[in-house]
Amino acid sequence: MAIMTLYILLGTFLDEVSTILITVPVTLPLILAIGFDGIWFAIFVTVMCTIGLIGPPTGMRVAVWAGPFNRR
Repeated sequence: MAIMTLYILLGTFLDEVSTILITVPVTLPLILAIGFDGIWFAIFVTVMCTIGLIGPPTGMRVAVWAGPFNRR
């Protein structure tokens, strides 16, 4: 739960690549030591960063999705 919260909070302020490059070198060895699979952790990190990008305060994904629909 703590890692999930970390990725969602960082996802609200940073883009996915920055979040992954900053946190994976620290969290991946911990996850592998616990016994989880690295592939599933990568999927988890990607989903959590995307969820963070949807939410405020930046809402980067929402702004990108709304772009084509803002024509007048």
